[in-house]
Amino acid sequence: MRNIRLYISVVVVATVGSLLSTSCDKNVFDQQVYENIVERSFPTDTVDSHHDWQLSVIATTHISCDVAGTWRVALLSANPQEQSQAEILAEQYVTAGENAMLTYLLPKVQQQMWGVAYDATGQLLALQELTAGNPSCRLTEADVPATTGSKQLSRQRVYYLYESEFPKPGDWDFNDLVLTIETPQPVPPGSTDDSELAARQVRLHVTLEAVGCNLQLAAAIRFVGIKFSEVESITTEGNLSFVRNSTYPRSIITDDALLQQGRNGDAVLCLFDDAHLAVYSRTSESGMVFRYYYNVSHTTSDVYHIFNAPEVTYLITFRDAQTARLFSAASLDPFIISPFNGANWEIHQYQYRMQQTMFEYVTEDQGNFHTGYSWCLSVPYSWFRYAIEKNPLGTLKNGVISGAYSVFGHSYGQWVADRNTATDWYLYPSSRMVY
Repeated sequence: MRNIRLYISVVVVATVGSLLSTSCDKNVFDQQVYENIVERSFPTDTVDSHHDWQLSVIATTHISCDVAGTWRVALLSANPQEQSQAEILAEQYVTAGENAMLTYLLPKVQQQMWGVAYDATGQLLALQELTAGNPSCRLTEADVPATTGSKQLSRQRVYYLYESEFPKPGDWDFNDLVLTIETPQPVPPGSTDDSELAARQVRLHVTLEAVGCNLQLAAAIRFVGIKFSEVESITTEGNLSFVRNSTYPRSIITDDALLQQGRNGDAVLCLFDDAHLAVYSRTSESGMVFRYYYNVSHTTSDVYHIFNAPEVTYLITFRDAQTARLFSAASLDPFIISPFNGANWEIHQYQYRMQQTMFEYVTEDQGNFHTGYSWCLSVPYSWFRYAIEKNPLGTLKNGVISGAYSVFGHSYGQWVADRNTATDWYLYPSSRMVY
Protein backbone atom coordinates (compact mmCIF):
# COMPACT_ATOMS: atom_id res chain seq x y z
CA MET A 1 0.00 0.00 0.00
CA ARG A 2 1.36 3.41 -0.92
CA ASN A 3 0.28 6.90 0.10
CA ILE A 4 -0.19 9.26 -2.81
CA ARG A 5 -0.16 12.96 -2.05
CA LEU A 6 -2.15 15.44 -4.05
CA TYR A 7 1.05 16.66 -5.65
CA ILE A 8 0.60 14.40 -8.64
CA SER A 9 3.02 14.51 -11.52
CA VAL A 10 1.02 12.47 -14.01
CA VAL A 11 -0.60 13.02 -17.35
CA VAL A 12 -4.31 12.42 -16.74
CA VAL A 13 -5.33 12.83 -20.37
CA ALA A 14 -3.50 14.03 -23.46
CA THR A 15 -4.25 17.66 -22.67
CA VAL A 16 -3.52 17.46 -18.99
CA GLY A 17 -0.02 18.81 -19.09
CA SER A 18 -1.54 22.02 -17.80
CA LEU A 19 -2.99 20.22 -14.78
CA LEU A 20 0.24 20.62 -12.88
CA SER A 21 1.81 23.99 -12.33
CA THR A 22 5.50 23.61 -11.69
CA SER A 23 7.35 25.30 -8.84
CA CYS A 24 11.02 25.09 -7.97
CA ASP A 25 10.87 21.79 -6.14
CA LYS A 26 7.47 20.14 -6.64
CA ASN A 27 4.41 19.80 -8.84
CA VAL A 28 1.30 21.36 -7.34
CA PHE A 29 -2.17 20.02 -8.08
CA ASP A 30 -4.22 22.56 -10.04
CA GLN A 31 -7.83 22.06 -8.92
CA GLN A 32 -9.48 24.28 -11.51
CA VAL A 33 -7.65 22.70 -14.44
CA TYR A 34 -8.61 19.23 -13.23
CA GLU A 35 -12.28 20.19 -12.92
CA ASN A 36 -12.22 21.72 -16.40
CA ILE A 37 -10.79 18.51 -17.87
CA VAL A 38 -13.49 16.33 -16.31
CA GLU A 39 -16.21 18.80 -17.30
CA ARG A 40 -15.09 18.90 -20.95
CA SER A 41 -15.03 15.11 -21.16
CA PHE A 42 -18.51 14.61 -19.70
CA PRO A 43 -21.27 13.90 -22.24
CA THR A 44 -23.63 16.63 -20.99
CA ASP A 45 -23.27 20.39 -21.08
CA THR A 46 -24.37 20.79 -17.48
CA VAL A 47 -24.56 18.67 -14.35
CA ASP A 48 -26.95 19.37 -11.50
CA SER A 49 -24.68 20.92 -8.86
CA HIS A 50 -26.65 19.15 -6.13
CA HIS A 51 -26.84 15.78 -7.87
CA ASP A 52 -26.69 12.76 -5.57
CA TRP A 53 -26.51 10.24 -8.46
CA GLN A 54 -29.02 8.01 -6.68
CA LEU A 55 -31.97 6.25 -8.32
CA SER A 56 -33.18 4.75 -5.06
CA VAL A 57 -33.58 5.75 -1.42
CA ILE A 58 -33.04 3.71 1.73
CA ALA A 59 -36.40 2.99 3.36
CA THR A 60 -37.50 1.05 6.44
CA THR A 61 -40.88 -0.55 7.07
CA HIS A 62 -42.07 -2.31 10.23
CA ILE A 63 -44.26 -5.23 9.24
CA SER A 64 -46.10 -7.93 11.18
CA CYS A 65 -48.82 -10.49 10.53
CA ASP A 66 -51.45 -11.74 12.97
CA VAL A 67 -52.58 -14.58 10.69
CA ALA A 68 -51.93 -18.03 12.14
CA GLY A 69 -49.23 -20.04 10.42
CA THR A 70 -47.15 -17.01 9.40
CA TRP A 71 -43.58 -18.06 8.67
CA ARG A 72 -42.23 -15.30 6.47
CA VAL A 73 -43.13 -11.67 5.81
CA ALA A 74 -41.85 -9.64 2.87
CA LEU A 75 -42.17 -6.42 0.93
CA LEU A 76 -42.72 -6.84 -2.81
CA SER A 77 -42.44 -4.42 -5.71
CA ALA A 78 -45.70 -5.63 -7.30
CA ASN A 79 -48.82 -7.67 -6.60
CA PRO A 80 -47.64 -11.33 -6.62
CA GLN A 81 -51.06 -12.54 -7.77
CA GLU A 82 -51.18 -10.30 -10.81
CA GLN A 83 -47.65 -9.57 -12.02
CA SER A 84 -44.89 -11.98 -12.95
CA GLN A 85 -42.23 -9.33 -12.30
CA ALA A 86 -42.89 -9.01 -8.58
CA GLU A 87 -39.56 -8.67 -6.77
CA ILE A 88 -38.66 -9.24 -3.14
CA LEU A 89 -37.37 -5.94 -1.76
CA ALA A 90 -36.77 -7.41 1.70
CA GLU A 91 -37.96 -10.33 3.80
CA GLN A 92 -37.67 -11.87 7.24
CA TYR A 93 -38.71 -15.08 8.96
CA VAL A 94 -41.12 -14.46 11.84
CA THR A 95 -43.93 -16.04 13.82
CA ALA A 96 -47.52 -14.75 13.93
CA GLY A 97 -47.69 -11.39 15.69
CA GLU A 98 -43.94 -10.84 15.65
CA ASN A 99 -42.75 -7.49 14.33
CA ALA A 100 -40.05 -7.34 11.63
CA MET A 101 -38.08 -4.27 10.66
CA LEU A 102 -37.26 -4.43 6.94
CA THR A 103 -34.74 -2.04 5.38
CA TYR A 104 -34.49 -1.95 1.60
CA LEU A 105 -33.56 0.05 -1.49
CA LEU A 106 -36.70 1.70 -2.83
CA PRO A 107 -36.54 2.91 -6.45
CA LYS A 108 -37.48 6.59 -6.62
CA VAL A 109 -40.01 5.80 -9.35
CA GLN A 110 -41.80 3.20 -7.21
CA GLN A 111 -45.26 4.36 -6.18
CA GLN A 112 -46.74 1.26 -4.56
CA MET A 113 -45.46 -1.86 -2.86
CA TRP A 114 -47.09 -4.88 -1.25
CA GLY A 115 -46.73 -6.34 2.21
CA VAL A 116 -47.18 -10.10 2.19
CA ALA A 117 -47.04 -13.10 4.49
CA TYR A 118 -46.41 -16.73 3.59
CA ASP A 119 -46.58 -19.98 5.51
CA ALA A 120 -43.79 -22.56 5.62
CA THR A 121 -45.04 -24.23 2.41
CA GLY A 122 -44.89 -20.96 0.45
CA GLN A 123 -48.65 -20.43 0.43
CA LEU A 124 -49.75 -16.80 0.44
CA LEU A 125 -51.52 -15.97 3.69
CA ALA A 126 -52.02 -12.21 3.56
CA LEU A 127 -51.60 -9.38 1.06
CA GLN A 128 -51.83 -5.59 1.51
CA GLU A 129 -51.14 -2.78 -0.95
CA LEU A 130 -49.02 0.03 0.51
CA THR A 131 -47.76 3.40 -0.53
CA ALA A 132 -44.10 2.98 -1.46
CA GLY A 133 -41.92 3.55 1.58
CA ASN A 134 -44.82 3.27 4.04
CA PRO A 135 -43.16 2.99 7.48
CA SER A 136 -45.54 0.33 8.83
CA CYS A 137 -47.70 -2.58 7.72
CA ARG A 138 -49.86 -4.79 9.90
CA LEU A 139 -51.36 -7.80 8.16
CA THR A 140 -54.53 -9.26 9.69
CA GLU A 141 -57.31 -11.68 8.79
CA ALA A 142 -58.85 -8.85 6.75
CA ASP A 143 -55.88 -9.07 4.38
CA VAL A 144 -56.32 -12.77 3.61
CA PRO A 145 -56.82 -12.99 -0.18
CA ALA A 146 -59.75 -14.83 -1.74
CA THR A 147 -57.28 -17.12 -3.47
CA THR A 148 -53.83 -18.07 -2.21
CA GLY A 149 -52.13 -18.45 -5.56
CA SER A 150 -48.95 -16.45 -6.11
CA LYS A 151 -46.71 -16.08 -9.12
CA GLN A 152 -43.05 -16.99 -8.77
CA LEU A 153 -41.06 -14.23 -7.11
CA SER A 154 -37.57 -13.02 -7.91
CA ARG A 155 -35.20 -11.08 -5.71
CA GLN A 156 -34.52 -7.43 -6.45
CA ARG A 157 -31.29 -7.12 -8.43
CA VAL A 158 -29.30 -3.92 -8.42
CA TYR A 159 -26.89 -3.16 -11.26
CA TYR A 160 -23.61 -1.49 -10.30
CA LEU A 161 -21.97 0.22 -13.28
CA TYR A 162 -18.38 1.46 -13.18
CA GLU A 163 -16.03 3.72 -15.06
CA SER A 164 -12.55 2.41 -14.27
CA GLU A 165 -10.33 5.42 -14.93
CA PHE A 166 -10.88 7.47 -11.74
CA PRO A 167 -9.55 10.08 -11.15
CA LYS A 168 -9.13 10.41 -14.93
CA PRO A 169 -12.21 11.03 -17.10
CA GLY A 170 -13.71 7.92 -18.64
CA ASP A 171 -15.70 7.30 -21.81
CA TRP A 172 -18.88 7.38 -19.68
CA ASP A 173 -20.49 4.23 -21.07
CA PHE A 174 -20.38 2.83 -17.51
CA ASN A 175 -19.61 -0.71 -18.66
CA ASP A 176 -15.94 -1.02 -17.70
CA LEU A 177 -17.21 -3.39 -15.04
CA VAL A 178 -20.82 -4.36 -14.37
CA LEU A 179 -21.96 -6.25 -11.28
CA THR A 180 -25.42 -7.30 -10.17
CA ILE A 181 -26.23 -8.07 -6.56
CA GLU A 182 -29.50 -9.55 -5.35
CA THR A 183 -31.11 -8.33 -2.16
CA PRO A 184 -29.73 -10.44 0.73
CA GLN A 185 -31.64 -13.61 1.59
CA PRO A 186 -31.94 -14.77 5.22
CA VAL A 187 -31.37 -18.49 5.74
CA PRO A 188 -34.73 -20.20 6.47
CA PRO A 189 -35.27 -21.74 9.92
CA GLY A 190 -34.97 -25.49 9.76
CA SER A 191 -32.56 -25.46 6.82
CA THR A 192 -29.88 -26.63 9.22
CA ASP A 193 -29.99 -28.72 12.39
CA ASP A 194 -28.65 -25.72 14.28
CA SER A 195 -31.49 -23.18 14.40
CA GLU A 196 -29.32 -20.68 16.28
CA LEU A 197 -26.76 -20.81 13.47
CA ALA A 198 -29.39 -20.37 10.76
CA ALA A 199 -30.64 -17.21 12.47
CA ARG A 200 -27.16 -15.71 12.07
CA GLN A 201 -26.76 -16.51 8.38
CA VAL A 202 -27.57 -14.61 5.17
CA ARG A 203 -27.00 -15.47 1.52
CA LEU A 204 -25.73 -12.92 -0.98
CA HIS A 205 -25.79 -13.60 -4.73
CA VAL A 206 -23.35 -11.69 -6.96
CA THR A 207 -22.94 -11.83 -10.76
CA LEU A 208 -20.12 -10.39 -12.86
CA GLU A 209 -22.14 -9.28 -15.88
CA ALA A 210 -19.52 -7.54 -18.02
CA VAL A 211 -15.93 -6.32 -18.31
CA GLY A 212 -15.60 -3.48 -20.79
CA CYS A 213 -11.97 -2.43 -20.48
CA ASN A 214 -8.45 -3.87 -20.78
CA LEU A 215 -7.29 -2.84 -17.30
CA GLN A 216 -6.89 -5.12 -14.32
CA LEU A 217 -9.78 -4.44 -11.96
CA ALA A 218 -10.40 -5.91 -8.52
CA ALA A 219 -13.72 -5.76 -6.68
CA ALA A 220 -14.98 -6.01 -3.11
CA ILE A 221 -18.03 -5.14 -1.02
CA ARG A 222 -17.84 -3.07 2.14
CA PHE A 223 -20.55 -3.88 4.69
CA VAL A 224 -21.84 -0.44 5.67
CA GLY A 225 -21.98 0.03 9.43
CA ILE A 226 -20.78 -3.52 10.13
CA LYS A 227 -17.38 -4.14 11.66
CA PHE A 228 -15.06 -7.02 10.84
CA SER A 229 -15.49 -8.27 14.40
CA GLU A 230 -19.24 -8.68 13.82
CA VAL A 231 -18.80 -11.24 11.03
CA GLU A 232 -17.82 -14.80 11.92
CA SER A 233 -17.15 -16.16 8.43
CA ILE A 234 -17.90 -15.94 4.71
CA THR A 235 -17.91 -18.98 2.45
CA THR A 236 -19.12 -19.72 -1.08
CA GLU A 237 -21.79 -22.26 -1.97
CA GLY A 238 -21.64 -24.96 -4.61
CA ASN A 239 -17.84 -24.85 -5.00
CA LEU A 240 -18.23 -21.70 -7.11
CA SER A 241 -15.82 -18.79 -6.92
CA PHE A 242 -14.72 -15.78 -8.93
CA VAL A 243 -11.13 -16.86 -8.25
CA ARG A 244 -10.80 -19.44 -11.03
CA ASN A 245 -7.02 -19.34 -11.42
CA SER A 246 -5.47 -19.73 -7.98
CA THR A 247 -1.93 -20.07 -9.37
CA TYR A 248 -1.76 -16.63 -10.98
CA PRO A 249 -0.11 -14.15 -8.60
CA ARG A 250 -2.43 -11.61 -6.99
CA SER A 251 -1.36 -7.98 -7.29
CA ILE A 252 -4.17 -5.73 -6.00
CA ILE A 253 -5.98 -7.66 -3.27
CA THR A 254 -3.00 -9.79 -2.36
CA ASP A 255 -4.70 -11.67 0.50
CA ASP A 256 -6.94 -14.46 -0.80
CA ALA A 257 -9.30 -14.44 2.20
CA LEU A 258 -12.94 -13.70 1.35
CA LEU A 259 -13.53 -11.84 4.63
CA GLN A 260 -11.07 -9.05 5.31
CA GLN A 261 -10.84 -6.06 7.60
CA GLY A 262 -10.98 -2.61 6.06
CA ARG A 263 -8.69 0.22 7.11
CA ASN A 264 -11.37 1.58 9.46
CA GLY A 265 -12.36 -1.80 10.85
CA ASP A 266 -15.22 -2.41 8.40
CA ALA A 267 -16.07 -5.90 7.25
CA VAL A 268 -15.13 -6.37 3.58
CA LEU A 269 -16.11 -9.22 1.24
CA CYS A 270 -13.38 -9.57 -1.39
CA LEU A 271 -14.82 -10.75 -4.71
CA PHE A 272 -11.81 -11.00 -7.03
CA ASP A 273 -8.37 -9.57 -7.71
CA ASP A 274 -8.71 -9.58 -11.50
CA ALA A 275 -12.04 -9.33 -13.32
CA HIS A 276 -10.63 -10.80 -16.53
CA LEU A 277 -9.41 -13.92 -14.73
CA ALA A 278 -12.80 -14.19 -13.02
CA VAL A 279 -14.29 -14.55 -16.50
CA TYR A 280 -11.60 -16.55 -18.31
CA SER A 281 -9.08 -18.24 -16.09
CA ARG A 282 -6.52 -19.29 -18.70
CA THR A 283 -3.43 -17.28 -19.54
CA SER A 284 -1.28 -17.15 -22.67
CA GLU A 285 1.78 -19.35 -23.13
CA SER A 286 3.88 -16.46 -21.88
CA GLY A 287 1.71 -16.16 -18.77
CA MET A 288 -0.18 -13.04 -19.83
CA VAL A 289 -3.84 -12.50 -18.92
CA PHE A 290 -6.21 -12.25 -21.89
CA ARG A 291 -7.67 -8.77 -21.54
CA TYR A 292 -10.66 -9.08 -23.85
CA TYR A 293 -13.83 -7.03 -23.61
CA TYR A 294 -16.55 -9.32 -22.28
CA ASN A 295 -20.32 -8.92 -22.87
CA VAL A 296 -20.20 -5.34 -24.14
CA SER A 297 -20.79 -5.98 -27.84
CA HIS A 298 -23.49 -7.71 -29.87
CA THR A 299 -20.85 -9.40 -32.02
CA THR A 300 -17.59 -11.21 -31.29
CA SER A 301 -14.13 -10.38 -32.61
CA ASP A 302 -10.49 -10.48 -31.57
CA VAL A 303 -11.36 -7.82 -29.00
CA TYR A 304 -14.98 -8.54 -28.03
CA HIS A 305 -16.09 -11.83 -26.52
CA ILE A 306 -19.43 -13.08 -25.19
CA PHE A 307 -19.48 -15.32 -22.12
CA ASN A 308 -21.80 -16.84 -19.56
CA ALA A 309 -21.67 -14.37 -16.71
CA PRO A 310 -20.07 -16.01 -13.67
CA GLU A 311 -22.14 -15.87 -10.49
CA VAL A 312 -21.39 -16.78 -6.91
CA THR A 313 -23.57 -17.16 -3.81
CA TYR A 314 -21.88 -16.24 -0.55
CA LEU A 315 -22.98 -17.56 2.83
CA ILE A 316 -22.32 -14.87 5.44
CA THR A 317 -22.38 -15.91 9.10
CA PHE A 318 -22.65 -13.08 11.59
CA ARG A 319 -21.77 -13.37 15.26
CA ASP A 320 -25.30 -12.52 16.39
CA ALA A 321 -28.79 -12.90 14.94
CA GLN A 322 -29.67 -9.21 15.23
CA THR A 323 -26.90 -8.16 12.85
CA ALA A 324 -28.10 -10.79 10.37
CA ARG A 325 -31.70 -9.55 10.61
CA LEU A 326 -30.65 -5.96 9.92
CA PHE A 327 -28.40 -6.85 6.98
CA SER A 328 -29.95 -5.59 3.75
CA ALA A 329 -29.24 -4.22 0.29
CA ALA A 330 -28.66 -0.88 2.01
CA SER A 331 -25.75 -2.50 3.87
CA LEU A 332 -23.75 -2.94 0.67
CA ASP A 333 -21.05 -0.67 -0.74
CA PRO A 334 -19.61 -2.61 -3.70
CA PHE A 335 -16.53 -0.96 -5.16
CA ILE A 336 -13.82 -1.65 -7.68
CA ILE A 337 -10.08 -1.04 -7.39
CA SER A 338 -7.97 0.18 -10.26
CA PRO A 339 -4.19 0.73 -10.35
CA PHE A 340 -3.25 4.33 -11.10
CA ASN A 341 -0.03 6.29 -10.70
CA GLY A 342 1.63 3.59 -8.59
CA ALA A 343 -1.28 3.09 -6.19
CA ASN A 344 -4.63 1.32 -6.02
CA TRP A 345 -7.59 3.69 -6.31
CA GLU A 346 -11.10 2.74 -5.17
CA ILE A 347 -14.25 3.63 -7.09
CA HIS A 348 -17.41 3.73 -4.98
CA GLN A 349 -20.97 4.93 -5.41
CA TYR A 350 -21.23 8.69 -5.10
CA GLN A 351 -22.52 8.68 -1.51
CA TYR A 352 -19.45 6.64 -0.48
CA ARG A 353 -16.96 8.41 -2.75
CA MET A 354 -14.72 9.50 0.13
CA GLN A 355 -14.18 5.95 1.34
CA GLN A 356 -10.68 4.51 1.22
CA THR A 357 -11.74 1.12 2.47
CA MET A 358 -8.74 -1.04 1.64
CA PHE A 359 -6.19 1.39 0.24
CA GLU A 360 -5.08 4.87 1.26
CA TYR A 361 -4.30 6.52 -2.04
CA VAL A 362 -4.86 10.17 -1.13
CA THR A 363 -3.42 11.54 2.10
CA GLU A 364 -4.54 15.15 1.95
CA ASP A 365 -7.80 16.68 0.72
CA GLN A 366 -9.42 13.79 -1.10
CA GLY A 367 -12.33 16.05 -1.99
CA ASN A 368 -10.15 17.67 -4.64
CA PHE A 369 -10.81 14.65 -6.86
CA HIS A 370 -14.58 14.62 -6.30
CA THR A 371 -16.04 17.42 -8.37
CA GLY A 372 -19.73 16.51 -8.52
CA TYR A 373 -19.30 13.69 -11.05
CA SER A 374 -19.67 10.00 -10.34
CA TRP A 375 -17.64 7.08 -11.69
CA CYS A 376 -20.21 4.56 -10.40
CA LEU A 377 -23.98 4.26 -10.81
CA SER A 378 -26.40 1.85 -9.14
CA VAL A 379 -29.61 0.98 -11.00
CA PRO A 380 -32.34 -0.73 -8.93
CA TYR A 381 -33.97 -2.61 -11.79
CA SER A 382 -33.56 -6.32 -12.49
CA TRP A 383 -34.22 -5.94 -16.22
CA PHE A 384 -31.82 -3.07 -16.81
CA ARG A 385 -29.76 -3.16 -20.01
CA TYR A 386 -26.36 -1.50 -19.79
CA ALA A 387 -24.72 0.31 -22.71
CA ILE A 388 -22.53 -1.54 -25.19
CA GLU A 389 -18.97 -0.35 -25.76
CA LYS A 390 -18.44 3.09 -27.33
CA ASN A 391 -21.96 4.22 -26.49
CA PRO A 392 -22.38 6.56 -23.53
CA LEU A 393 -25.42 6.03 -21.36
CA GLY A 394 -26.66 9.34 -22.69
CA THR A 395 -25.57 12.74 -23.92
CA LEU A 396 -27.10 16.20 -23.83
CA LYS A 397 -25.01 18.64 -25.83
CA ASN A 398 -26.29 21.91 -27.29
CA GLY A 399 -29.84 20.74 -26.69
CA VAL A 400 -29.34 17.47 -28.60
CA ILE A 401 -30.12 14.23 -26.75
CA SER A 402 -28.46 10.99 -27.82
CA GLY A 403 -26.91 7.82 -26.43
CA ALA A 404 -28.18 4.51 -25.07
CA TYR A 405 -30.93 6.20 -23.03
CA SER A 406 -32.15 9.12 -25.11
CA VAL A 407 -35.98 9.15 -25.12
CA PHE A 408 -37.04 12.76 -24.59
CA GLY A 409 -38.45 13.25 -21.11
CA HIS A 410 -36.90 9.95 -20.02
CA SER A 411 -33.24 10.38 -20.95
CA TYR A 412 -30.07 9.92 -18.97
CA GLY A 413 -28.75 13.30 -20.10
CA GLN A 414 -31.80 15.13 -18.74
CA TRP A 415 -31.44 13.33 -15.40
CA VAL A 416 -27.79 14.37 -15.18
CA ALA A 417 -28.75 17.99 -15.83
CA ASP A 418 -31.59 17.89 -13.26
CA ARG A 419 -31.69 15.15 -10.62
CA ASN A 420 -35.48 15.54 -10.27
CA THR A 421 -36.14 15.02 -13.99
CA ALA A 422 -36.28 11.72 -15.92
CA THR A 423 -35.64 9.61 -12.81
CA ASP A 424 -37.07 6.70 -14.81
CA TRP A 425 -34.51 6.99 -17.62
CA TYR A 426 -33.29 3.42 -17.12
CA LEU A 427 -36.67 2.08 -18.26
CA TYR A 428 -36.24 3.51 -21.80
CA PRO A 429 -33.28 1.94 -23.62
CA SER A 430 -32.36 2.28 -27.27
CA SER A 431 -32.15 -1.42 -28.07
CA ARG A 432 -29.31 -1.21 -30.59
CA MET A 433 -27.09 0.58 -28.06
CA VAL A 434 -27.59 -1.71 -25.05
CA TYR A 435 -26.60 -5.26 -24.24
